[in-house]
Amino acid sequence: MEMSEVQTRLTRKHHFTSAERLAILAQWEQYASTGAEIGAKSAFCRRVGIDVRSLSRWSQEKRQGLLVETEQRQTKYVLTKQERIEFLRLQKENAILKAQLEQSESAVEVLGKASELGCVPVSGVVSRS
Repeated sequence: MEMSEVQTRLTRKHHFTSAERLAILAQWEQYASTGAEIGAKSAFCRRVGIDVRSLSRWSQEKRQGLLVETEQRQTKYVLTKQERIEFLRLQKENAILKAQLEQSESAVEVLGKASELGCVPVSGVVSRS
């Protein structure tokens, strides 16, 4: 995508493709390399219709290799709705099982200490000395 093809944001809900984001970054880097003055980044972002934080986030994503060129719009979620529902259910189940495990481990620890003191019969028969 050529820099001249970069469009401004059409609406507040408009999302840029990865290719558009890379083109905007390239345009900004070219402009910044010419010795941009103070406030130029904000003016550039206003002209394109994006927030300064978006430009910074895109630069960081590009450096980390997370921003790759594609014409598809990126979705917020990688999982489908059903997969998200299942994931949340499994998270709740996992939390319950962790609580049960912690309770069981505490009980085993208490029984172990009682056994060391000789308070708990090993064979199930209480011996009185």
